[in-house]
Amino acid sequence: MVDKVRIKACIVAEACKQRMTQRFNSNLSKRSFKERDLVWRVLGSDRRNLREGKLAANWDGPFRI
Repeated sequence: MVDKVRIKACIVAEACKQRMTQRFNSNLSKRSFKERDLVWRVLGSDRRNLREGKLAANWDGPFRI
């Protein structure tokens, strides 16, 4: 009996995760970049200037593709 309940709970949890993923991905829009477009680059924590603290810029650029 316990195994059946556990399996059913796993199935319900997986279905919930799939619905959440589907809803999240439906709001995303695909972007395509062409040559000579200007883009911004995300700065990782290792590239940030530590002296600027938490108010440092999150982006670096613009750069041409």
